[in-house]
Amino acid sequence: MQSVTAINCEVSAPVLRVVFGGFLTWLFLHRRSVRGDYATATFLLAHFSLFLATYLGNNDLFASIKSTLTLTIAYISSLVLCTLAYRFSPFHPLASYPGPRLWWVSSLWLTYVSYKGKRHLVLDDLHRIHGPFVRIAPNTLSINTLSANSIYSAQAHMEKSESYTAPGQIKAVSLFFKQKTEKLHNDRKKLWSAAFTGAAEIWSSEGELMKSDDPLRLVEGGKLATVLLDSVGQTPWLMDIIWHLPVGRSMVRLRDVAATMMRNRIKSNDNIQLRDLASFLLSSNPETGERIPHSDLEIEAVVAMQGGSDNTSTTMALAFYFMLANPTYYAMLQEELDNAFPDRAGDLDPTKLSLLPFLNAILQEALRLGSPFFLPRIVPAEGATIEGKYIPGGTIVALAAYSQQTSPENYWPDPLNFHPQRWLPGGLGPGSRTERTALFSFSSGPHICVAKAFAYQEMRLVVARLVLNYAIKFAKGFDIEAYREGILNMRTTILKRPLLVKATRRSTANLA
Repeated sequence: MQSVTAINCEVSAPVLRVVFGGFLTWLFLHRRSVRGDYATATFLLAHFSLFLATYLGNNDLFASIKSTLTLTIAYISSLVLCTLAYRFSPFHPLASYPGPRLWWVSSLWLTYVSYKGKRHLVLDDLHRIHGPFVRIAPNTLSINTLSANSIYSAQAHMEKSESYTAPGQIKAVSLFFKQKTEKLHNDRKKLWSAAFTGAAEIWSSEGELMKSDDPLRLVEGGKLATVLLDSVGQTPWLMDIIWHLPVGRSMVRLRDVAATMMRNRIKSNDNIQLRDLASFLLSSNPETGERIPHSDLEIEAVVAMQGGSDNTSTTMALAFYFMLANPTYYAMLQEELDNAFPDRAGDLDPTKLSLLPFLNAILQEALRLGSPFFLPRIVPAEGATIEGKYIPGGTIVALAAYSQQTSPENYWPDPLNFHPQRWLPGGLGPGSRTERTALFSFSSGPHICVAKAFAYQEMRLVVARLVLNYAIKFAKGFDIEAYREGILNMRTTILKRPLLVKATRRSTANLA
């Protein structure tokens, strides 16, 4: 009996120590962020060292494995229980906010829903159940009120959340990724802004987009990288681990290819005839005279490639989908363009395109239904008050963009369906509502898309050129409902099914 008691004491003492160690770990990690790859490596190394020390002490492999597993389970259990006890306790800063309890356990639920591509619909359902403020992760709130768009204003001083951290913890300043200070972001934004204002005249002409197709499949790789960034990025420590695994290769490959292309562009800078984006990024800061480091330029190349090829192309695809699903709208747009440009093959003046009401209405409505983006921000240390609700500093908040963009309070009638006339004077008739400030496709405030005007210009040009020259309709057997069901929205838009159409040049089409 004494020997059994001695053994129990020998086992329980180390177990109690690791349980206490789990509690100390929770105290250390509380309100601290650590790199997931470093934490995982440290954990594995520590427990392997424990196993090795145990084995060298007793020379019994089975007993050493059993002892190590026992202590590891005790440590993890202690850490998890301490974490859960706090997250469900009345002492948590977000304890007063409603939401699905399982989502309070870990941000992994938000990551999973984001990866499935239907996050906007799930959040919309949660807001219907719980109200305008919903706790969707241990430290994250989704807010469904129009006034919440103030979180993106300069006055709010809310920076991007950790989900915008550059994959692989790359130490570089970039316009898109999270920066340490507002000044770093603002300085870089000035150079990007110059590219989309000073180059306006040059870029106003029709370019040769994807002249040689995309043999390296950069667009596809960029979309996969963005999917991971937007979904796994909601759990930053997991993103640190994913970066080193095969599933993260799309991000690594995109970064490497973009870096190579930027290095080649830098070498050929003296031979460039037409100023491009790189021409402006390679220029010195007019206020400080400083130039962007080459390591930063390589990351900016990734931002340019992905930002310039993704959302505009999917928005145009959705615009055609919605128009062809309602052929009357296609005919109305074609008539407007025919009147504005009798010479279908002639140049399309960007200024004239920007003044065409129905063309712009088509794009606005496609953006409203096709860009339900999730743009999380961090509340500053002093906290913030929205709709009379105090939100503690350090909380991650995001506007429920889809819910606002399809709310009957902002868009009426029939807010879930495509009606471009709602953007025209008079809207959809007496009593109709079109709240223009509820469209968040390009964000707003300090982090508004610097290429917003250029993106509109590009979309107008491509849509107009196609509609002017082709009679387009869905291919025979095309499933309209299945296509819409296959639209997955993250920080990018994935179209699971191809948009199959029949296009006939209007010179031979029966236009009667």
